[in-house]
Amino acid sequence: MKFDSVIIGGGVAGLSCAIRCAEAGLKTTVIAAGQSALHFSSGSIDVLSRLPDGQPVANPFAAFDALKNQSPDHPYSKLGEQATRDALAWYQSMMEERGIYLTAQNDDSNHLRVTPMGDIPFNMAITANGTPVSTSGRGARIELRCSCDY
Repeated sequence: MKFDSVIIGGGVAGLSCAIRCAEAGLKTTVIAAGQSALHFSSGSIDVLSRLPDGQPVANPFAAFDALKNQSPDHPYSKLGEQATRDALAWYQSMMEERGIYLTAQNDDSNHLRVTPMGDIPFNMAITANGTPVSTSGRGARIELRCSCDY
């Protein structure tokens, strides 16, 4: 068998990469060990929650310059802000075509989530209305809320 691309991992990132490669006309295969854990997914897409020096990031795109200074070989440093935004827009569009509608925070800020297993890490608390909030400034995600019509 000959493939143009071999994707290792059948999670959200691996499957998204495989779709993108197939759309580009590449003969693509995905290699995954065991059953996928997609059903444990939080519905959020991690972009940049911490800089390499450990500093928490409230707004990932505003931190791209600091990331490039600390880690010039990081994938986001090489891609840059616009290519990363374009990739997220592609992902949202691709999911929407399949009936899954995703939205991001209006100000591009990170969002803390309860883990897929229902855990609330020591660095998170929940407000009276159920909104997770940070108590230590650790961990963050850009929220892409999912609403599906089945």
